[in-house]
Amino acid sequence: MKLHLTTFFSPLCLRIATCLFGICCFNAFAQNTHEFRLSEFYGGNAILRLQGGSANGDMSIPLSPLVKVTSAKLHLEAISSIALKEKRSVLNVRFNNATIGQIAFDSSRPEFTADIEIPSSLWRSEYNALTLVASHFAEACQAPGAPDLWSEVNLYESSITINTERVVDNLSLQALSSFFHPGVGSQRSVKLFTIKNDAFEKDIERQSLPVIAQGLALRKQYQTLEFEHISQLPQQADLALSERLETDTAMARYKYSSWYLGKKNNQDLHVLVGTQAALRAFLPDTIINDIKGPFLKIQKTPSIRIGDRTIVAAQNRLIVSGLTAKEVVQASTVLAYMDDSLNPDDQINILSEQNLTSSLQTNVTLQPGEAYSFRRMGNGDSTFFGAGTFSKKVEVRLPADYYVAESANVKLALNFGYGAGFGAGSILNILVNDEIIHGLALEEINGRSYREYLLSIPARYFNGGINHIEFSVNQATVPQIGECASASGEYLRFYLSGDSTISIPESVFIAKQPDLKLLAQTGYPFARFTESEDTNIYISQRDMLSSALTIAGKMAQSAGNLVPSIEVVNGVPEVLSSNAMVLAQPDDLSENLFSNVSASITNVKKWPYRLQNELFNRVSGDTYNAYLRKQGALEFTLEESSLGELAVLVGSKNPTSKESGTLFFIVAESSSVLSKRVSELVQGPLWGQLSGDFFAWDNSESPQIIMQVSRTYEVGQADTISEIKAWLSNNPWYWLIVVFLLVLLASFITYALIKNRNEKLKEQW
Repeated sequence: MKLHLTTFFSPLCLRIATCLFGICCFNAFAQNTHEFRLSEFYGGNAILRLQGGSANGDMSIPLSPLVKVTSAKLHLEAISSIALKEKRSVLNVRFNNATIGQIAFDSSRPEFTADIEIPSSLWRSEYNALTLVASHFAEACQAPGAPDLWSEVNLYESSITINTERVVDNLSLQALSSFFHPGVGSQRSVKLFTIKNDAFEKDIERQSLPVIAQGLALRKQYQTLEFEHISQLPQQADLALSERLETDTAMARYKYSSWYLGKKNNQDLHVLVGTQAALRAFLPDTIINDIKGPFLKIQKTPSIRIGDRTIVAAQNRLIVSGLTAKEVVQASTVLAYMDDSLNPDDQINILSEQNLTSSLQTNVTLQPGEAYSFRRMGNGDSTFFGAGTFSKKVEVRLPADYYVAESANVKLALNFGYGAGFGAGSILNILVNDEIIHGLALEEINGRSYREYLLSIPARYFNGGINHIEFSVNQATVPQIGECASASGEYLRFYLSGDSTISIPESVFIAKQPDLKLLAQTGYPFARFTESEDTNIYISQRDMLSSALTIAGKMAQSAGNLVPSIEVVNGVPEVLSSNAMVLAQPDDLSENLFSNVSASITNVKKWPYRLQNELFNRVSGDTYNAYLRKQGALEFTLEESSLGELAVLVGSKNPTSKESGTLFFIVAESSSVLSKRVSELVQGPLWGQLSGDFFAWDNSESPQIIMQVSRTYEVGQADTISEIKAWLSNNPWYWLIVVFLLVLLASFITYALIKNRNEKLKEQW
């Protein structure tokens, strides 16, 4: 009987197990889990310190419009002062202004952890606000600013886990930006397919793919987008598959599906790029006949099933095409520039595009000689309520090669005011790039309003690229008289108008090179304010194309704009474009390319001596303080060695260019190591640390070394006098020599005049 039952239930158990496995697989497929440290959503220190009787910290959590949150959990790790009274001291957790948790501070357990569920109904598309509000109570007559009123949240160890489902209700070109939204749930990588037998494939890889990569990366804004290039052959005849699909209709559906991606559906968007002739093997005639010029289309490809088994999953596909390679480039350029919200259709034929490729950085930077309101720069009115310290930052983006005379000033005309009741200690500090340039005491008891409060700031406080003007306001109440008397300060109000203006002085355009920090912040010299030069990314191996496209996308994000001059060239010729980047292995490089730099990364390594020792110290794990060494290296060693897992980014004056240009190298021991290192480089932690002209790394968190190994030089457009001023400014020792010579000359003339006068007096006697 037992054997009978086992035999009877075995198929049934197998079927149940199969169904459960299928359900589990479906749920795993349908849901995506994302886990982030809270420090990723906070712009300040990883330790959030909440000080005073009441304090709060705000974080913004972006969410892709294409996803729905099914569940979310917040994990907090914190510590509080042991002086706080239980039940009167509370940490409130709010999400989109709704309280989702209250945690009582306990002096007997100052360190604590907490897990809080975030209701799915509270999540909003695009942006969400997480606020931690601390109420600190120690005694009845406490001072609001007492030093023992504090708590700290470790944002680096705290985390948020979000489970999402992607929901695409209407697949049109309007949804394109949503796929690449910087928020949680959007895709982080893109597969770009070209057709192997396309007669124009090389031209498409060189010109179209870099533009497509930049266009999609710009939609991702500040989040990195990685690219993978695949050269795909058309579907080959498969008799066995034809028999299994049975009908010609089914076979045609298979041919025009995303069969090259297989049966795994991650719901990401991939891109198919090619001319009309090459895409005939991938698209039905209804679409092929619509390609009459530059062409864009987004579609959901069909799934293919045989019985109850899926052999090809449905996929989201973007098609970029044209009749010729030139038209494919035009379609790619329109893709980069177009406003997705204005394209509700699933496909467009481009009839013409006017002056798109001539767009320069003038579109995204402030113009020298012009005045701008804060509102025009994207900063509206700001109001601060209550007691405490508040801050407002205004971003000022200048041309990367912005250069002004020492006497030039940036002028601010500020409109602001504050209400009654401000007490001693109420101040306004104005900072430029974290340097205090002005302070004002807010001491009028009845408040005061200012209209066109004028400030002249030396323009040298501003750098080429991104700058920040910070308005830091401390709002304090009037001291109260009497035992335990205090004021909440909720009535305090400070107002900064968006009509305040900034005037940028005229400038010339000169920049010091090589400068990896300027490259990371602005994309310079690939993105220029005054002109657009041919700029190539050279790859020594064809399988480095994916890394080159990822770099091109990151350059566009740094510039804040498409850099239409970027092309990807297979091979490293003897003569390079004026400004260029080379991705290579050491074996692929010649010594001639390193003639203007104190380091060399060919088969024979030329390491500056100090750099060699510092590299050894870092790799061996010794303690090292990685400050930038600004002086050029004068001593070096020659050695035959490998790079191992290291990658090196070097900048130098371009030795192959007739004009002043900058040449960058990214070198790793193999294509696979280079791909991994580039993926790490373009992430926030490393990209934000780029500086000097020599940068070596082997992980995604911190570099092994940052150094300036070569002398800098000036590039740009300016008159002769401005170039002389720039040269003397960057070489101050020559000023001292000139001053010394002038003093010496003046002393000699004075001595000669006095001697001559004395001789005349002697003759008169």
